[in-house]
This record gives sequence, structure tokens and C-alpha cells, in this order.
Amino acid sequence: MKKYICMALAVVMVLSCAACGGGNSTASTTTTTATTTTTLTPTPALLFGYREVNGGIAINQYLGTDENVIIPETIDGKTVTEIDGYIFYFKQNLVSVVLPETITKIGDSAFYGCNKLAEIVLPKSLEGIGSNAFRNCTSLAEIVLPKSLEGIGSNAFQNCTSLKEIIIPGNCEMGLFAFSDSGLETVVFEEGVPNIPYCGFSNTNIQSISLPKTVEAVGWNAFGGCKNLETISLSEGLKTIESAAFYGTKITEIVIPSTVTEVFDYSFTQCSKLDRINFEGDAPEEFGVYVLSGDRAEAKDVHFTIYYHEGAAGFTSPEWFGYPTAIW
Repeated sequence: MKKYICMALAVVMVLSCAACGGGNSTASTTTTTATTTTTLTPTPALLFGYREVNGGIAINQYLGTDENVIIPETIDGKTVTEIDGYIFYFKQNLVSVVLPETITKIGDSAFYGCNKLAEIVLPKSLEGIGSNAFRNCTSLAEIVLPKSLEGIGSNAFQNCTSLKEIIIPGNCEMGLFAFSDSGLETVVFEEGVPNIPYCGFSNTNIQSISLPKTVEAVGWNAFGGCKNLETISLSEGLKTIESAAFYGTKITEIVIPSTVTEVFDYSFTQCSKLDRINFEGDAPEEFGVYVLSGDRAEAKDVHFTIYYHEGAAGFTSPEWFGYPTAIW
């Protein structure tokens, strides 16, 4: 484990001794490396409050002030399955957290504003991360999302400015603004991700994206304001590109899959380097008047060409919606 967990051992061992005879029970957390197996002593159970849920318990209160917290698997013989909302809200001294493998849910705003939180170990059993759960955790530089994850709430990682890369597990639904205004430079979307949400990755430092064939919609302003975004790969299966989806990016060329039926206004507005749009199939059924520019006057100053395959239906030559066209 990293240095924070090592520091946690010394702290929690002292607290554990102080807590002896308190009537609460904890279960140790075990971590395994290639050469050793280490048992970490959890933070004393008496520092947590809880409520019972579905045969387990949800921790709903933390009374400690430790920088490093290891949440126990059990308290009073009951399995810890959830972290309630706001439990560590603005705990600005919190540096590291280890969650037990029994946890399936992290509640809304659970770690909101923990601006010194640099490390958190998520369990492989985790299914849901609530809205604002890690918002404004500006020191959080790395987090591994387990493949079991089914949902990330709105604004969950917004303004995590130290976070540089993330892998989004397949079948994981994301809420609006999920990673907006973060420090992300690299994002991997695994096969199974269904949609990219409204403002999901807006105003980040992402340089390239490749969307799997399972993505059916790119939401409003999903990658808007990503000024370093130069390469976009869209897959067959995509149906909708919503307004301002790629607003203000640095792309020079993009291929629109044949499955796309809707491209809404401002999708590629302020993409000053864009000079070529390639359509793989027929013209979309819905194509906004201002997809590529903010207004008609601006459109006359935009220098790019729309390319389509010979025989594709719906396009016109030499112009389509006022933009020059050509066969590719």
C-alpha cells in the first residue's frame, strides 16, 4: 500500500487499543501483494454510527478526525454494505480511505469537498457512486472504478482537478457533469458503456476519445470546451449527437457513422480547425441549421467540406445546408 495506508496502521493501532472493551466489533481488512499478505487494522467501530438496511448496515456517521480511515467490514456483528451520503462531507483533513469488499454503494456527497483526499481504495463489489460523491476532491489523482460499477451519479467527480485518467467500466451509466471541469487527460470507455451524458466530460484536458459501439448518444455539451481534444473516433451504433457535444474542440476531421440519425445545433460550433466531415451513410434525418457554426453569417466564414459516399441519400451538391459538399 502507499504511504498513507502505512501511516494509517500506526494511527489505527493506537485507537484500537483505546477502543478495547467498547462493545463494538470489527473485522480486519486483508490486502495481498505479489510477495506478502498484510492485514490492516480497521478504524475503531465506535467512531461510526449506522442504520440497518437490507440485512446489512449503512454507515451514516463518522466521529473521528483521522487523516487515514479504514472502514471495517462489520460493526456489532452486522455487515457494512453502504456508505451514506455526507458522512465525510468537507472533512478537509482526510487523506486516504480504504473501503471493505462488502460495500456496494457510496451515497450522495459522501466525500464532497475533501480537498486533501489523495487516495481511496474502492471495493470490487461496488455498484453505485452517488451524486457529488467526490466533487471538489482536488487532490484525488487516481481512482480505479471496479467492473461491478453500474452507476456514477451527477457531478460525482466534478472539479477533481488532479485526476488525470480514468477507465469507465462497461454497462456503467453516468449522470450529468460526472467528470466535468476535472483534470482528465485520458479516458477509456469500455465496451458496454451506453451513453455519454450531458456535460459529462466538459472543460477537461482530454486529448483523444474512442467511443465503443454500445454508445448510442453523445449528450449535450458532453465534450464541450475540451480545448485539447484533437481526435474523436465514433463507432457504428451511435444514433444521436446532441447540441454542443464537441463544442470548441481542436478536431480537424471527423467521421460520422452510418447509424447516426440526429445531429443537433452547435454540435461542432467553434471547432476552428475542423475542415472535413465525412459521412459513412445517408444524410441524418435530423440535421440542425447551425450544427457547424453559431449562425448563418458565421457559416460563410467557416472553411470545411462535407464528404459523403456516392449514392448516399439526402445530400445535395454542390452545397448541403449551405456547406460545400464532395464525394469521398
